[in-house]
Amino acid sequence: MKEYKEIAEDILEILQTRESVSLQNLLEILQEKYALSKKEQKQMVACGRQTVFFNRVTLARTYLVKQKKIVIAKDDLIQKF
Repeated sequence: MKEYKEIAEDILEILQTRESVSLQNLLEILQEKYALSKKEQKQMVACGRQTVFFNRVTLARTYLVKQKKIVIAKDDLIQKF
């Protein structure tokens, strides 16, 4: 599975062709792009509260927000800065 910085690059690539994207839609796009197996999609982080994939995507999203490359709008849509 990709690391969060690699996922961050893919998020920016997706936002090149879209004005905005919801987190749920982003997760679906990336799952398809990476062709994740069911096992990979269900793999949980150590605390067992979320999947590794969800964790890395949200970490990548936070990284991009802190880098001022994206913003999260009031309606939770992810947009380019």
